[in-house]
Order: sequence, then C-alpha cells, then structure tokens
Amino acid sequence: MSQEEFNLLRSRFPKPHERYSNYIKHLDSSLCPLDKSEFNDLKKLFSIPYETYAEHNNRLKSYFKEPLSLENFRIEKSLRVLVGESFVDHVVRIIDIFYGANENTNYTPEVIGQLVNQGMESLEMDNFIDHMLTYPFNYDSFEKFCWRQENKFKAETDPLVKTYLWYSRMKNLLPKLSDDSIEDYQKRVKKDELELPYPGESLSTFKSRTEPKDSKGFSNSNIKYFNKLMSR
Repeated sequence: MSQEEFNLLRSRFPKPHERYSNYIKHLDSSLCPLDKSEFNDLKKLFSIPYETYAEHNNRLKSYFKEPLSLENFRIEKSLRVLVGESFVDHVVRIIDIFYGANENTNYTPEVIGQLVNQGMESLEMDNFIDHMLTYPFNYDSFEKFCWRQENKFKAETDPLVKTYLWYSRMKNLLPKLSDDSIEDYQKRVKKDELELPYPGESLSTFKSRTEPKDSKGFSNSNIKYFNKLMSR
C-alpha cells in the first residue's frame, strides 16, 4: 500500500472533533462513508471533553479497546472548544497548537481551510457556535438542556452530550451568583477535576491556562454580566 492509499483510507475514519454532517461533506468522493451508527461507535474511541484520563482509560477498557496515550489524550482535549471561549481566541489558539505561536504564524483563510479539511470544523463560525451550544446555559435545568439539544441538533444529536454527567460538569464551569469576582470563580472551578493538570502538562502551562485571562474566557466584567442575567 502506498502512502497516498494509506492516507486516503485513513481519511474514511472520523476525526475527534467533527460531526457526521461535516464528515460526509469533507470525505473524498471515491470513498463510501460510514453510516451514522458506525461513525458514533468510532467516535467513542476518542476522548470526551469532561473525562479525566483515568475515566477515559476505564471506559476504553470496558469496550476492550486500547486507550489513548497520555500525550494523545492531552492533545485531543486541547483542541476542543472551551467553555466561554471567543471565536477569535479559539482560532488563534488552535492554529498556534498546530503551527506554533510565533511572529510569523499565518492566520490566513487558506491555513484555516486546511485545518477544517483535517476535521477542525470549529474553525468555521457556524460550527463554532454549534459546539458552544452543546454546553448548558446558567439558567438551564437538565430537562431544558436536553430539549434544546434535541431541537437544535435533531439531525445529529451527540449521544455523549445528552447525559447528566456532561450537563453537570460543563455547568459547573459557568459563573454562579456566589462568584463575586474572577478570583472567586477560579478558586471554585479549580476544585473541579476538569481544572486539575492535564496528563503531561507542565506547571507553567497549567498556571497559564488557569490564570484569569485564560480561565475559560471569563473576566470580572463577564462575571458581573452573567450575574445580572441570572438575577432577572
């Protein structure tokens, strides 16, 4: 098998961060696409945003499958849309991960298009919004959250999203009325296992990721705005 044939056949598999509609859209026309159930089954082999590495390891072993390595797990998690992240920050962060952050980093539409074709669909605005809408709102009940997922994404609801575990862990990352400042918010979410160091992460990277400017995109003004909305 040549390198070209290998790459072509490998492209038939889903990418960690793409949905079925975009998988069909970008698949080479010479290949027969997976059906939706096959696609969803294969997606379960990747990481889930709320998972710790221990949970991922146990889940994959329950399928009798090989878990991701620590490094691949860390990379997959870093490429997902973060709660509270702006579209511009997301695009810059993802391109920097792929190409390295330096003064010559190229953020052109051509570079973005190449990454979209590699499965990074969240680099397109409409897809980014859809990914962000899979997170609960502050005022959501679990029932309302599931209702919105069902109506918004009826054609391709992610079965891993409509779970209480997803809902509760993602909602915990949103500001609460008790968070009077960004420091209060950070102190609370750092207690959550999602804010523990990622596997293979250095101390400097962890500190940088959990500083106010990178703490899921929230600032003091964001906290006050969310609290104002919740008090209505």
